[in-house]
Amino acid sequence: MKQVSEQTIESLLKEEGLKAHIEEPSNQIASSLKIDSRDFPLFCRILSEGDLLQVIAFIPVSVEAKGMIDLARFLHMVNKELDMPGFCVDEQSGTVFYRVVIPTLGKKIDPNLFKAYIKTIQNVCHTFGTIVLALAAGAMTMDEIMAISQKNKNDQIKK
Repeated sequence: MKQVSEQTIESLLKEEGLKAHIEEPSNQIASSLKIDSRDFPLFCRILSEGDLLQVIAFIPVSVEAKGMIDLARFLHMVNKELDMPGFCVDEQSGTVFYRVVIPTLGKKIDPNLFKAYIKTIQNVCHTFGTIVLALAAGAMTMDEIMAISQKNKNDQIKK
């Protein structure tokens, strides 16, 4: 276990091969995840005087008004199925992000647990990022996504 601090989080991200730095004056730790040739901005912030660590990965898209309803439906459906739900959409700013809050009991963090969270965030963004991008841009609808999903499911059954 390590004392939770901006420097500790920055160091743990660097151990994972990520460039990271502490932003002043917010004291957020900023980094970026490279997923499918896209940069997903990543921010870590210590909350509640060190009892919680918030980690947010922003999906690199601005949500178009025509895609908002289908995107919100999709994110709700995905969050319902994920063991670690955390997708959010901010309608006012048109941003989509995946957010987790990690308890840091005794103001300490297990480096292996933190790294597991980062890998999970990378996996979730990789798995759902392309669909989120398509829905946010209005390039696809939820009905089209569901039809493709059903077709893939039927193809798997036939095998």
